[in-house]
Amino acid sequence: MKTLKLQAWDSHYLQKLVSLRKTEHNWLWKALRLSALTAFIFWGSPTFISVVTFGGCVLMGIPLTAGRVLSALATFRMLQDPIFNLPDLLNVIAQGKVSVERISSYLQEDEIKCDAVEFVPKDQTEFHVEIDGGKFRWDAELRNPILDDIELKVKKGMKVAICGTVGSGKSSLLSCILGEMQKLSGTVKISGSKAYVPQSPWILTGNIRENILFGNPYESDKYDRTIEACALIKDFELFGAGDLTEIGERGINMSGGQKQRIQIARAVYQDADIYLLDDPFSAVDAHTGTQLFQDCLMGILKDKTILYVTHQVEFLPAADLILVCLNQALESVLTVESSSRTSEYTAVENETDTETNPNQEFPHTKQDSEHNLCVEITEKEGRLVQDEEREKGSIGREVYMSYLTTVKRGALVPIILLAQSSFQVLQVASNYWMAWACPTGGEEPVAGMHFILLIYTILAVGSAFCVLL
Repeated sequence: MKTLKLQAWDSHYLQKLVSLRKTEHNWLWKALRLSALTAFIFWGSPTFISVVTFGGCVLMGIPLTAGRVLSALATFRMLQDPIFNLPDLLNVIAQGKVSVERISSYLQEDEIKCDAVEFVPKDQTEFHVEIDGGKFRWDAELRNPILDDIELKVKKGMKVAICGTVGSGKSSLLSCILGEMQKLSGTVKISGSKAYVPQSPWILTGNIRENILFGNPYESDKYDRTIEACALIKDFELFGAGDLTEIGERGINMSGGQKQRIQIARAVYQDADIYLLDDPFSAVDAHTGTQLFQDCLMGILKDKTILYVTHQVEFLPAADLILVCLNQALESVLTVESSSRTSEYTAVENETDTETNPNQEFPHTKQDSEHNLCVEITEKEGRLVQDEEREKGSIGREVYMSYLTTVKRGALVPIILLAQSSFQVLQVASNYWMAWACPTGGEEPVAGMHFILLIYTILAVGSAFCVLL
């Protein structure tokens, strides 16, 4: 029964694939026919205009001399290129209009208000973060605020854990502290510099060291402490060039955990006063997350003010203050006594180790996957973009023969050459015929003007159809 179902599915899949191939084939033929028709009109329109112009002169009795004919043909050729560039011009105008509208809509967006966040000197307050009666929303069209009646005071050096369900406003709370949300009412006061780690890693194209330094001068001792606290030493050992390994666009050659730890290291190296961490442990495994929490948040950043969003309950007892976001508001605030904080955290840490130590498959699997990601970079000595390989000299005869014999084994090549040659010959012949048959002065034409125009029309239209062929 399973075999029959599989065969039926394969048959249905093959029929669908054949149908798609036929559809693709039909669209390709339509595109080719449209391209041929466009080329026919492109090269034939000057000819048709010449025929209509000379025919109008014959009907109105205007004498056609060689000078007039040659001047008219030269004028038509001069006007040919500007007229042919008109469709491209219209296309560029349309694209430019779209680009201008996008830039205009961006520039006309509401600016972040200067009074969204009030900066207070460090010596004038004991709080690093203070929100009093805050109401915030993202969009001005929304009636109800995203965060309502927020009251928060964070002293210097406090560790504040923010937890809650998905969509309850945890990330929005950090954004309002940064001043990126529209403030409806209340005050937001910040004392000191800020460093923000978003939930989605933000990586620059360049090497790892440039991503961590982020424009700051390199200090070896500070840099070494930072990468050690962010558990990046083992990662650097996997790369052939260490922290000078190139990172692809948006960190394409890095794992999610590596990118997360790199941006955490970037924030740590800034040596800010306030750290806003939006769920920094979501992209790493439990063992690495515990190490990051110990060495980074409770280690190198122990004297800093930290507000961190987390879903891991094992990181909550170490906080001085626990904020629970529920229905876009801080429904409850739990204060953890500093005397019991260390002991509680130690108990939770031991329980976590007990649960994770017997099964070390996930951490090992993650390390193996990160190792596999780094194999190619290691072989290339840390360079992601290699020098392009180029052949020197002329193109071989085999390349041309392969190109010419791809369709019908080259049977159409003589027809193409004949059509192209005929086009050029008929173009020259039509112009020469008009110049030769028309009188140069007071002489009589070699034949009647109707016959001259008929021969010119046949030659001109024939050249256009050679293009179509």
